[in-house]
Amino acid sequence: MNTRFAPPKMRKRQHQAGMATIVVIVILSILLIFAMGNARTLDYLGRDLRLLEQQHKHRIAAQMAQTVNTNQTPSVQAPPAAR
Repeated sequence: MNTRFAPPKMRKRQHQAGMATIVVIVILSILLIFAMGNARTLDYLGRDLRLLEQQHKHRIAAQMAQTVNTNQTPSVQAPPAAR
């Protein structure tokens, strides 16, 4: 349909439909940007959580090793027999 010879009401509707399409595309683009940002943030949080878990395991292991070392009874040797 040739828009040059279309009645003014028809041209206005076509312009509105074109603007609505652009608005929908812009809104979808914004939502996609937010979704990608959230995915990246979740990835960073997962990495931080793994790092904290490893640090916690190392700290617990060190505490357990220290506890085992301090709880061991020293071996007592019998005094040498008097001659």
